[in-house]
Amino acid sequence: MDALIRAFWRILLLRAGPQSIPHSAALMWLVLLLHFVTSFWLLFKVYSTPPGFSVYSALVNTSVMMVVVYGLLLFYRQQARYPQTITALAGCEVLLGLAQLLIAVFFYLSGGGMAWYVPMGLFSWLQIAWNVAVASYIFRHSLAVSMGLGVLYGITYFIISIAVSNLVSTAGVTQ
Repeated sequence: MDALIRAFWRILLLRAGPQSIPHSAALMWLVLLLHFVTSFWLLFKVYSTPPGFSVYSALVNTSVMMVVVYGLLLFYRQQARYPQTITALAGCEVLLGLAQLLIAVFFYLSGGGMAWYVPMGLFSWLQIAWNVAVASYIFRHSLAVSMGLGVLYGITYFIISIAVSNLVSTAGVTQ
């Protein structure tokens, strides 16, 4: 387990590719479950969305990630890399989500005054940028494409995720 967490950290630091993750369906589903739970917890506790809507949104977030990754791998005829790619991406997003959760807990425990809004906003932008960088890095390795295409796919993945999340949020508000 320790070696697996180190592998995720090395990917997060852009020092190892998704090929450093074991090719395991059981591990893939476990990490996808953790991705779902982390998404739910962030939505429910940090962003204060209702529990039912948080479950729905977290399920959509995880599903979008799975579909985008599979679509890219299918386009490049690299479907055999799916378990490692999705496990690497989901695992890195779990670690980034846990970091966001810890920062939010610190923010609330410190009283969350106005002095913290700018650092929290900067942290959010940094986390978004790092998430895109990690996704780009993973896509570059998994698809065996140039860094430019990896970045294009990382940004596209982020935009699709945000667009679908906004659609889900809008649907949740109108009901």
